[in-house]
Amino acid sequence: MGLDYVEVIMEIEDLFQIEIDDEAGAEIRTVGDLYGVVLEKLDQQRLAAETTGGCPTIPPFLNIRNAIVSLVSVERKAVRPSSHLEDLLPQNQRILLWRELQQRLQLPLPPLVLADSLRTGLLSVSLVVFLTAAVLLVAGGGMNGFALAVSMGVIIGCLLYLGTRPLVTTFPPGCSTVADIVRRVRPPYHPSNRLTPIPTDPNQIWQLVVQTVAETLNEPANHIEPQTRFYEDLRCG
Repeated sequence: MGLDYVEVIMEIEDLFQIEIDDEAGAEIRTVGDLYGVVLEKLDQQRLAAETTGGCPTIPPFLNIRNAIVSLVSVERKAVRPSSHLEDLLPQNQRILLWRELQQRLQLPLPPLVLADSLRTGLLSVSLVVFLTAAVLLVAGGGMNGFALAVSMGVIIGCLLYLGTRPLVTTFPPGCSTVADIVRRVRPPYHPSNRLTPIPTDPNQIWQLVVQTVAETLNEPANHIEPQTRFYEDLRCG
């Protein structure tokens, strides 16, 4: 399959307001296969609407709350959308807990950072030490002293980086509450993302699929059947 096929998939996604992942797309060989995937994704949207009452944030919040409760000794009622993560995850275990939370949620959360005051202090101390060493070395050794000063600066920087890793326990900007984590999770196929109602008529859906494929590939719609193959029959390369 080539760019023409990619164009068909993108047009179908825009038309039906669905997302066809790479795994599902790789299994599509015929127009009938594509039609089946569209029906499956629309069914997933309908199921999401029925199970969550139309609210896309409930499932991820429940998942996040369960993960936090299983990691630390905290009551479920203490984990609310407005709860601050610093109150839920102890600082002395935060690095490990943050990593474990990402693994359980299968969510790439941003890394922890140094506190602003600590980062500013370390940068100031590093700058003073480097400048002092540079002045002394350059005064004593000219260009050789300058090269040595640069080397020392690199070494000091690496040591500071390694030495401050245990101190990186501050939550990054935009990720300080449970609600902030929930917002990073976009449940797939949720109807709240739709601009139009979910189509339900299988015949209408089939006609829309055929029309989209025909227009995108510049092929007669009356030549397209469920068994029509994208590569062999429609020369979708």
